[in-house]
Amino acid sequence: MVILGSVISFAISANQAVIVTENHLRASMLPVTSVDIDSLRFEEIVEETGTGPATSIPTYLLREIGELPHVESYDYSTFAHMHGASLERYLPTVEDVEGTGGIIYLFEDELGSDIQLKGSQNPNILDMEEELIQLVRGRVFTEGEINNLSNVVLVSEEFALLNNLAVGSTISLCHYLIDIDWSVHSPGNFTLSKEHILVRWTYDLEIIGTFEPNLTIRPDRLIDDFHALYNLYNRFYVPNNFLEAANCLMFEAMVEHGLNKTWWGEEIPLHEDFYLNMFILYDPYYLPHFHAAVGEILPEIFRVFDTSNPFRNIAATLVTMGQLTSSIMWGAIGATIVIITLLIMLFLRDRKQEIGIYLSLGENKRGVIYQIGAEVLTVACVAILVSLFIGNIVAENIAKDMLANDLTARINAERAEQGPWGGIPEFDHFGSMGFRNETTAEDIVESYSVALTPRMILVFIIASLGTILLSIVIPTIYITRINPRKIMM
Repeated sequence: MVILGSVISFAISANQAVIVTENHLRASMLPVTSVDIDSLRFEEIVEETGTGPATSIPTYLLREIGELPHVESYDYSTFAHMHGASLERYLPTVEDVEGTGGIIYLFEDELGSDIQLKGSQNPNILDMEEELIQLVRGRVFTEGEINNLSNVVLVSEEFALLNNLAVGSTISLCHYLIDIDWSVHSPGNFTLSKEHILVRWTYDLEIIGTFEPNLTIRPDRLIDDFHALYNLYNRFYVPNNFLEAANCLMFEAMVEHGLNKTWWGEEIPLHEDFYLNMFILYDPYYLPHFHAAVGEILPEIFRVFDTSNPFRNIAATLVTMGQLTSSIMWGAIGATIVIITLLIMLFLRDRKQEIGIYLSLGENKRGVIYQIGAEVLTVACVAILVSLFIGNIVAENIAKDMLANDLTARINAERAEQGPWGGIPEFDHFGSMGFRNETTAEDIVESYSVALTPRMILVFIIASLGTILLSIVIPTIYITRINPRKIMM
């Protein structure tokens, strides 16, 4: 009984530890999500129908998703690149990163510095609400600036100081329609010049605020984090309406010059085609509910992406561990019921004469059953107490090694499939924007801990006593069928 109880204790202890680790894993993930095209499903639909479905999400649907009860904050943004002839981009100084050496392409040319502008529909700026950046001077957007065409901008404090700018200053940016044969050139082997310009638009933007990035550099993701930090320092935040108006002029000019067919064919794209969305949930535990809710709003061509991707190996390993420990637990319970039932039956056959005497002297069968049950439970309680500690110790020493070994095998298998670049972390969409998980795989594995918690003890006691009681059922039926007269003859 001690051996079987120890197996049950081991399985329950390991299973409870897996649940705790899963909770720790989910709690460590940022509740940051984005809705985008499911490329695999898109390809399947094209193969089935011969045409591709619409790939843009109307803004009214984005707002409907943003109003779900799981969503704390959201934004959708459009982007554009413009040039500042007299502007210089800020290059942060980071230890262990010398110069630019292939890490940052500055794109300096006759047209000036290439500047990325990010639109915002959220007056408070989602990046600021999530503390990716913090306001240093000035203010954020007003509702009027978001809802009406406004030429206002927020820039980083370092960029402003480098270019002798401040809150209230005006920045001039040029938006160019460029004619380049991309079949001959690529971004890394040509320099833009004025001869490539077909149309130019000039915009004056008023600086209403400056910000400071809160991003730190991780040694194991040095290049990725340096890219993200560099982009933050040189990012301009503007209202969506400004970029929508600028891009609309660009689209019309492309059609006028016959360049639209190179990019999207006969049709002029909608603004929705260029929106990137971001939804921040109240809690990472809402992720499954958010996935399900979005699936009811949007067609199947879209899916929710979140920050769980870096932990998929750990999640798969935990699922395997949970299934294995559950199988062991139920298998041990079944074996315990069978073995104890047979032992009690043998025990009753050896004491058949004694039971017959009790019944002949007037003892009712219920009393005999209580006596046998009390004897079995007395022995069982001692066995349960001993096996509780034995199983817990075994789970602590063995299950954690099983988890680490399975995780290592999964990671090595994934790297082998990726080929010689398997050791390089994959591109992280959220990390490139500054939203990243600080918890590592090692931290999650380390969080796997087997402990005698009240919950674990309660589950073990209920499972053990339930198993013992079920084991007594068949012997009880045997006692009720005993005829003392036949036994004594």
